[in-house]
Amino acid sequence: MLGGRYPVNRTFRGGDHYSGDCVENHVKDGKGTYTWANGDVYDGQFAKDRQEGQGKLTRPSVEEEYVGSWLADLRHGRGELRVRGGEVVFQGDWCRDELISGLRTGADGSRYEGGFLGLRRQGRGRDVSPQGTSYEGEFVGDECHGQGTIVLSKASASPSSSSSRAVASFTGVFVRSLPHGSGRLCYLNGDQYDGMVVDFTREGTGCLVTSRGERYDGGWLNDVQEGSGTCEWPGGDVYTGQWRAGQRHGRGRHEKPGQWCYDGPWESGRRHGNDGRLDLASGDSYRGSWAEDVLNGEGSHANKRTGESYRGQYFKGRRCGEGSAVLSDGSNYQGRWEDGQIAGQGQLIDAATGDRYVGELLAGELHGSGRCEHASGDVYEGSFCRGRRHGHGRLSSVRDNETYEGLWAEGVRSGEGTSSSRDGSKQYWGQWRQDKMNGEGKLRCPEYSYRGTLRDGLRDGHGICSVEAGGEYEGQWLAGEYNGKGRFCAKAGGRSVGDVGIAQPGSVEEYDGEWVRGKREGNGVWQDGKGNTFTGTFVDGVLQGTGSVKLPSNDCYQGEWCRGRKHGRGVFRFWDGARIEGEWCDDQLKGTGTHVSAAGERTTRTYGHLTDAITPKREVERPSMAVPGETAEPSSRRRLSGHGGDAVTSDGTPCGARGAAARGGRGATALPSGGRGRGCGSRVLDGELDVLNDSLEEELANIEDRGARTLSAPSNPRHIAAKSAKAALVAPSRPQSGRQSLGTQGSVVRDEQPAPGRPQRQSAAAASGHCRPSGATPQAALPSPGPTGPRVEEVKQEESLEDAPQDRHLLAQLARGLAADNLRLREELAAARLEIRELRMHFDQGGEAGPCRLGDDPVQSCGRKVWTEGRLF
Repeated sequence: MLGGRYPVNRTFRGGDHYSGDCVENHVKDGKGTYTWANGDVYDGQFAKDRQEGQGKLTRPSVEEEYVGSWLADLRHGRGELRVRGGEVVFQGDWCRDELISGLRTGADGSRYEGGFLGLRRQGRGRDVSPQGTSYEGEFVGDECHGQGTIVLSKASASPSSSSSRAVASFTGVFVRSLPHGSGRLCYLNGDQYDGMVVDFTREGTGCLVTSRGERYDGGWLNDVQEGSGTCEWPGGDVYTGQWRAGQRHGRGRHEKPGQWCYDGPWESGRRHGNDGRLDLASGDSYRGSWAEDVLNGEGSHANKRTGESYRGQYFKGRRCGEGSAVLSDGSNYQGRWEDGQIAGQGQLIDAATGDRYVGELLAGELHGSGRCEHASGDVYEGSFCRGRRHGHGRLSSVRDNETYEGLWAEGVRSGEGTSSSRDGSKQYWGQWRQDKMNGEGKLRCPEYSYRGTLRDGLRDGHGICSVEAGGEYEGQWLAGEYNGKGRFCAKAGGRSVGDVGIAQPGSVEEYDGEWVRGKREGNGVWQDGKGNTFTGTFVDGVLQGTGSVKLPSNDCYQGEWCRGRKHGRGVFRFWDGARIEGEWCDDQLKGTGTHVSAAGERTTRTYGHLTDAITPKREVERPSMAVPGETAEPSSRRRLSGHGGDAVTSDGTPCGARGAAARGGRGATALPSGGRGRGCGSRVLDGELDVLNDSLEEELANIEDRGARTLSAPSNPRHIAAKSAKAALVAPSRPQSGRQSLGTQGSVVRDEQPAPGRPQRQSAAAASGHCRPSGATPQAALPSPGPTGPRVEEVKQEESLEDAPQDRHLLAQLARGLAADNLRLREELAAARLEIRELRMHFDQGGEAGPCRLGDDPVQSCGRKVWTEGRLF
């Protein structure tokens, strides 16, 4: 037992049951649950045998459940009552088992907050229906009664009995939940009414202000105007007079400030009857009959300010029938009227221009056949449509000094027509559109003639243009310029004149390809006046990208171009089948390239400047310079670069040497015609280059002879060591049988068995490499000891001398120097022969050159036309 309390679980007479805390004498006190025999259950606090404190009462028989404060077995304080399983919920303050104020919510969305009396609305409160309609004001007996405001939802808002306006809210007096008496009605469209209201309907006197700015103050009946009243519109219009069923009816005055004022009879909101007067602010005035708000019958119209006047018949507010008028601009018209406009046969004299028209009119405009004589002297006679020349007509123009006869459309020449000047010097036959030459036609001018398509007066589309000065273009045009696919031909040196546009290509003889705005642009073939043919892609009138050029000599270049100059990878092919493959830069060969002869021999060359374009750099084999006891470096790694050197072909023969031997020994180029070129420059060049060739060959032979005598002299005390050094240079290891030794690359070099005192001198052909097997070097031709002889003994004897190592070193240096001189002269000889061949080929093809002098650089003096311009043509 805690604090005198003890738990009890007891069932009373009648079926009630209690389970919870008790105090002395079984008095319920503390936490407990009491269950009545009818099923009601209370679970909560007890004090002195009564429900007191917080507790929950559930009554299944009436579907109620209360949770909140209790005092002396009564609901008292803050609590919540749920009815029918929560369908209606009351929350608020309770006093002696009655709800006095709080919140009522329903499962359907309804909501009321305010005063209560016996769970009924009483006093001030705010109620919101499930549809969204809300009322805030006074309640009596659960109904709206007294002063209040109701705001209708869009779903519940409906037009009043005789008005299309939907009521949005009402603030005023309510009687049994309906408006009745003075108040304010607000509508969904923004209108607002202040006055007498009966069941949401305007009745009696009141003032309505609409959302458009209209204002009416006067009598009302069944929600519309009735009796006397004044209406003001947003634009300033004011009507004061009689009303019936919401419309002006009877005598009244309607004024529109600054525009017009009408004073006269009204019927159903319209002006109707005789003796109506309308005065306009512009000065116009009308006196006459009205019918259904328009002028009808006899009447007169006058404008004192402009002087315009009309007297005649009206029908449905418009002039109709016979009438005469002085127009506002002073023009005079006399004739038929229809639907308020001049129509039918009549005569119109234009006061502004002085033009005079006689003919048919429709809707106030020239329409049909007629003749118009213009004050300027121009005369048009033909068809009109809606005030414009339309159809067939003939115009004689004094201003333009021409005559046009043909079709017109909407005031401009359109369709088939012919235009010619008065003197006949300029004529056009063909299609027109928008007053300009458009479509197929023929144009003849003193400077040129054109046959084809035009647009807006300019050649556009396909056409042929011939110039009197010589020249013709056939193809596509755009805005008067070549554009698209086309072919241009001109006489040699011919240029066009005037504004024809054919003069742009200049000295072009023929071009067939694509154009853009008068320039060669795209793929095409261009033959200039010099006989050169360019094929490829043109940009801004010159080759760009990939293309080719063929020269009159049948030489050609194919490769990459930039701004009309060879630039990038390309191949230049000579007429005899030879070609150069390499990189071009600004029309010049640059870097490493490949020269392929007509026989298919390939030579790798390096190009770097103007002279190198003909005399390229090459890499040639460096001869073996190993001395006895040293390891020879593979010849494939020992290469030196020079200018103009012969590259070794696949069979070991230098290219230049083979060409010289094929030409007869002195480098003369054999031409297809049998001669050595055309012109004085070619003959002078042949003689001077032959002298240069002989001089180089003689100097080469002298060096070889001098080196051989030095190494083979019997009186030389170091003769044996020199021979040993030479043998080491020729072949590090020599076979013991046969008279042959290995060259620097393993090729066999056969000895000539020279005399013991002096080696045999090689012939010019042999010196140039024609009798040397593959891989041989200049040193490979030096004499070597036979297979028998005292080679071993001589070496041992020389090794016993004190200065034998020094002798071998000196002899090796001497041999290297002689070999370098030999190699340099051979390179110069080969380069000179290559220059002779290429220059002769150039002159044979018609190249130009000035006279050459002995000792001049043949490339700089005779090849200037070929190379200094950066082109091969």
